[in-house]
Amino acid sequence: MGAHNSEGMSVINHFNYTKLLRELAEIIQRSYYTVQNIVEMYEKENRLTSKVRKSAMKSFTVYDKIWILRQIKNNPKLSATKLAAETKNHLHKKVNCERSQIVLRKNDFPARVLKKNALH
Repeated sequence: MGAHNSEGMSVINHFNYTKLLRELAEIIQRSYYTVQNIVEMYEKENRLTSKVRKSAMKSFTVYDKIWILRQIKNNPKLSATKLAAETKNHLHKKVNCERSQIVLRKNDFPARVLKKNALH
C-alpha cells in the first residue's frame, strides 16, 4: 500500500508539470490506463496541487466603482446610506453602506467631508 501511495505521488508530481498522460506513462514505465486511473483518483479526492483557488465574488465591477466615485465627486456630502440607496436604484445591486465606504476608502476619499461654516 505504501509503495502504491508513493507511486501515486510521483505520478501526480509529474502530471502537474507534463499534463500528457502518455508521456507520463513512458516516464514512470507504467501503462497509460494505470496512470489515468491514478490521476482520476486524485482528482476525485481534490488532492491535485495545480488547482486554481477561486476568489470571492466581487460586489462591484470597475465601472460600478467609477460610477460611485463620480457620485461622490458630484456631491461630496452624500452619506454612505444614501449612496447605497442610489446604488441599489441605479445599478440594481443590493449592497451595504459599509461596502460603499470600503470603495471610497480604497480610492483615498475620507470618511467625512468638512461642512462649510459661516464665518463670524
